[in-house]
This record gives sequence, C-alpha cells and structure tokens, in this order.
Amino acid sequence: MSPGTVCLFLTAAALLTGLCRADSVSQTPAAITVNEGEDGPLFCNYTATSSSSPYLFWYRQHFSGSMEYVLKRNQYIRKTETLPGDRFSSEFDHVNQTIHLKVLNTEPTDSAVYYCALNPTETQNWADPIQKLSVSH
Repeated sequence: MSPGTVCLFLTAAALLTGLCRADSVSQTPAAITVNEGEDGPLFCNYTATSSSSPYLFWYRQHFSGSMEYVLKRNQYIRKTETLPGDRFSSEFDHVNQTIHLKVLNTEPTDSAVYYCALNPTETQNWADPIQKLSVSH
C-alpha cells in the first residue's frame, strides 16, 4: 500500500437471531476507493423479520487483529454512538432497511475490515471481505 492510501475492507457480518434465519445484512459494492482526507462511504442493507426495531452496529477489525466497536443505531437513536474522535457519521433508513457509515476525513489508520451487524445476533463465519474502501492521495 502506497503512502496516503487507506483501505477499508467491508464484510457483511450476517448475525442472525437463531430463531429467524430470514434476518440478514449485506454490503456492496465489493470495493470503494477514496483519497486520504476524503470521506469514505460504507453501505449496508439489512432484512429484519424477528424485530420491528432492530439495532444495527458497525465494527472494524484492524489488520493487527484487534476488533473495535464503531457505532450502534436503530430507528429511535437519533444521535450516533461512536468511537471517540467524532469522525464517523451514519444514516439509518428503517423503511428501506439500510444503514450507511461514513468515515470522515479518512486517515491511513482507518485501514481495517469493517463489519455491519444486526442484533439480536448469532456468530457466523466472516471469512472473506465483500466490500473494500481504499484511500489514496
């Protein structure tokens, strides 16, 4: 990776209720590229049949292996609960069942695998990233 490049890999963490296998999340496109300092938009669609007001989460896993909570939203949470630094924003659309994360003013330290998750949850294999965000200058 060249200096000034930030790669944000996104994986749909389809975390299910265990009772209703119709709950799911998906993330597209497979790759997004932005320059360092630009905003990095990340997209997540969800289907929730087990709850009328599900919680959606974003996490990121750094290449060192550490997992980090980014934010939590549902239709009633207007203010995004995020990591310190306030460089994340989100748009939650309950009607269209989408939650989008925006990494503001991207930095090389934002390089990570990003997971969108639906609660209530059950662990599932998160083997291959399906969405990448790359930042370069």
